[in-house]
Amino acid sequence: MNNNSALRQLMVSQNQFVAGVAEVLHTLVEANANNWQDAPIFVRCNERRLAVGRGKVKAMPGRQALLYIKGKFGMMDKTMRVQVKFFDQEELMEIDLESWEELLPYIENIVMQPL
Repeated sequence: MNNNSALRQLMVSQNQFVAGVAEVLHTLVEANANNWQDAPIFVRCNERRLAVGRGKVKAMPGRQALLYIKGKFGMMDKTMRVQVKFFDQEELMEIDLESWEELLPYIENIVMQPL
C-alpha cells in the first residue's frame, strides 16, 4: 500500500479528526508534488545563474538538454562536470543521463563546471 492510498483510506475514516488530518496531509502532498513539476530548474555555471523552464528540457533527452543549457552559457566547446541537487537533498551528485526523464521531476539545481 502506498502513502496516497493509505491517506485516502484515512480520509474516509469514521473518526472525523483522523479524516480531517488525512485530508490536510493529502492536500499538502499533492500541492508539494505539483509545485516541483512546474518549478523552473536553476542552473549555475561559474558566476552566472540561469533559470530554465522545466517543460523546455523535459521534451529533450538528457544529453540534448545539457547541450542546450551549455549553449545558453556559451560553453559548447567545453567539457563540463555536471552535478544536480534534488529537492529535499543537501548535497550535489552526478546523474545518469540515460535516466534524465525519470530524474528531471526531482531536480532543483544543476551545477556545471568547466574541466
